[in-house]
Amino acid sequence: MPDFLLILFLFNLSLFLLHEMDAIRRSEWKLFIVLKDMEDDKAYRYFTWIHLPMYTVILSLLFSSYQTITFWVLDIFFIIHTV
Repeated sequence: MPDFLLILFLFNLSLFLLHEMDAIRRSEWKLFIVLKDMEDDKAYRYFTWIHLPMYTVILSLLFSSYQTITFWVLDIFFIIHTV
């Protein structure tokens, strides 16, 4: 049986990814100083493309020798982001 904490972490990671997908639908790039004054179509593209390397780095770190530190950093980030 998989570890409960691992499942909880993956559930939180999934919720975060869903939240970021919803952020695109809700035009949340308007919260960022650099993107808020751009036209929506251009800001949408930047916001989306910024997330691609971010997801790639996070997911690759989860499968690397830095897995433990990545779990800790993401856990702390999830807590802060929730607040």
